[in-house]
Amino acid sequence: MSAVELAEGDVYLNKLKNCLKANSVDGSRIELEITERALMSRLEENLATLRRIGELGVRFAIDDFGTGYSSLAYLRGLPVDKLKIDRMFLRDIASDPVDQAIVGAIAALARVLGIAVAAEGVENAAQLERLLALGCAQWQGHHFSPSLDPGAFEKLFSAQRLASGRH
Repeated sequence: MSAVELAEGDVYLNKLKNCLKANSVDGSRIELEITERALMSRLEENLATLRRIGELGVRFAIDDFGTGYSSLAYLRGLPVDKLKIDRMFLRDIASDPVDQAIVGAIAALARVLGIAVAAEGVENAAQLERLLALGCAQWQGHHFSPSLDPGAFEKLFSAQRLASGRH
């Protein structure tokens, strides 16, 4: 969710409602990502918008968490379901104890707050192994798949569903 979309408030909410209805998708199947910077830019208005969108069942993730735009004091009052740890903390996580401590602290904080935690930018098995050991069970990155256009994503998703026996 971009800062522009967030600033649209009810206009964006109505677009989202219409899109969910037109595609027969329950809001609980959607997770919108918003960066710390966009969220904190107009905090009170943005929180009101997120709460209204949340009434649709939509969940929220704070993207690029830990890059310094928000205060931990705000975190407990935000209507978010997930923190996404910025890739800058993953580059050397397999060998850097400072990065390991930061990721471990974010994961522990998220657990206490009842918020999921995910890491973005996982490029290799060593990073993934360290993340899992630190309590970060959700991740994204080229270790699984490079960025995909919609058609390629649909093929990959369909292949995964077939392989898992879910149709």
